[in-house]
Amino acid sequence: MAAKIFDIENIGSVRITKRSGMSSLRLSISGNGEVRVSIPTWSPYQSGVDFARSRAEWILQNVPAQEAPLQSGHRIGKAHRIVFL
Repeated sequence: MAAKIFDIENIGSVRITKRSGMSSLRLSISGNGEVRVSIPTWSPYQSGVDFARSRAEWILQNVPAQEAPLQSGHRIGKAHRIVFL
């Protein structure tokens, strides 16, 4: 599995991974905000970069905002709160 990281303006770092057995491009965002594009092995990396650029608006809407660090009293789930001693 070959991978390269590209810095794309307005989006930031995008990891483009070549995967065997794929026939189309796939865009995903991990829980920590990493943008990933999976492409077929026969496809050039530039096609992944172009795909990410064409979906820039969707990416910016769906990248999770950086949250403030946990503090005492923050809610965890529905019925729990964190307490630092």
